[in-house]
Amino acid sequence: MAIPTEYLKEHLLDLLPEEWSVIVGPVTSVEAPALILRADSPWIEPSAFCHDLQRYAAVAVVSAASGADGECAA
Repeated sequence: MAIPTEYLKEHLLDLLPEEWSVIVGPVTSVEAPALILRADSPWIEPSAFCHDLQRYAAVAVVSAASGADGECAA
């Protein structure tokens, strides 16, 4: 059985532009642009019998000269 974050990583790679990377777990350095997946809080929530829900947060890392340069209007 694969780790759930690996399925999420593959799905996100299909959605993001080619120059972006998706990082799962702790790393020593990050090269922007990247989307970092980490456990959210709370990470695990009880769901159905013998099944728990896992929650993750995605943190985007971009290169920018200022904080405003790293934001985009949606």
